[in-house]
This record gives sequence, C-alpha cells and structure tokens, in this order.
Amino acid sequence: VLDAFVASGAPQLGAVSSALRQLFSGLAGSSPTVLVFEDLQWADDDALGLLQRLIHESPRSGLRILVTARPRTKLPGGLNAVDLGPLLTDASREMVRDLLGERGTDEALITRILQRGNGIPRELVALSDAARRGEVDLPESMEAWYAARIDTLDIAAREVLERAAILGRTLDQGLLRRLSADVPRAEEGLRTLFDQRLLVADDLGARIAFDREATREI
Repeated sequence: VLDAFVASGAPQLGAVSSALRQLFSGLAGSSPTVLVFEDLQWADDDALGLLQRLIHESPRSGLRILVTARPRTKLPGGLNAVDLGPLLTDASREMVRDLLGERGTDEALITRILQRGNGIPRELVALSDAARRGEVDLPESMEAWYAARIDTLDIAAREVLERAAILGRTLDQGLLRRLSADVPRAEEGLRTLFDQRLLVADDLGARIAFDREATREI
C-alpha cells in the first residue's frame, strides 16, 4: 500500500487517502474490522473527507465505523447518532472515587464533585483533578476554573496558548514552534500546557488541539 505514494517523494493527500482506504478494505476482507475515530469535533476537512469516503464504501468493504464526538458536532452523512447522555450517579461516583486516588474516601468531596459535574465525564475529570491538586474551593463553573488556570500560567505558556488560539482549534505542533522566536521557550510553554491539560496532542504528537473550545475562547 505504501509503495503507491512514497516512491515519488512527499506523499500527496489524495494518494494517502486512497492507500489508507485500500489498507482498511484489505483488513476488512480478511477479518471483521471496526475503525474507531475519537473526538471527531477536532477533525479537519481532510480527515472528514477520508471518513466520508470510508463510510460510503463500507457496505462493499465490510468495514464497521464507530465515531465519538461531543454534542452539536456535525457528523458525516451515513452515520447513525446515539446520544449517550450523562453518566448515572453510581457510575459517576465510581469514576470520581478512582480519579481522586488517596482522597477517594472523602464522601463529602465526592458529593460536591457529583453535584457540579452533572454526570458529564469531562467535567468530572476536571473537578477531580482540581481536588486532587489540593484546590480547596471547587469552581462554580468550568469556564471559571479554566480561566483561573490560564491566569496562573507563566509567560512562556501564555504566549504559546495565545498563538495557538489564533491558529485554530487544531494545529500543527511544528508550525507553532516555528512561529516562536525562542524555540526552547516555546517548548517549555508547550510542556506546561500539556501538563495542565489545556492542550492535548494526538497519538503521533504531530497535531495538537485545545482540550475544549471554551479554553480557546478564553
């Protein structure tokens, strides 16, 4: 499959897309295959185009496609949407207890987190993270909490975050570094933002995205 587009040097997007479709179809032809695309809200137009082609070809190829996305994300045609809704209380409680670690026996703290998290996994994770870090007062809203976290960033991290906000919701990590006059300083800022979970990287580390759109807007 790779020989189709690496022989002539830098691969073209169309060749990459075609090769990937051949690869996935080949896998599906030999055994049941499910492709999972997570966090579709961060996908760019090229990735969405590939996904749409895979969906269109799936009846013939035998591929099964599973996508996860946040509410109000526009999905490609041909997908059946299932709204999972918030977690049930028991599931939320178990999740928060595991996330709190040593503080997982504090039932009063767990109850406060459950009341503010409303069964939304991302909110429960953020609130549990705040409690685990030793923050005494849990935020009244997640927007306020993220704003407070941004206010505590050092200058290097804030500079990187501001550049990233201009570039868009998803961006190339290499481009973000090249836009900085001081690359070591930019890398230091990136490490801080990753540690704070304000930015997240894909599995290959090439592209990064805001943990949530509200962070970019702040």
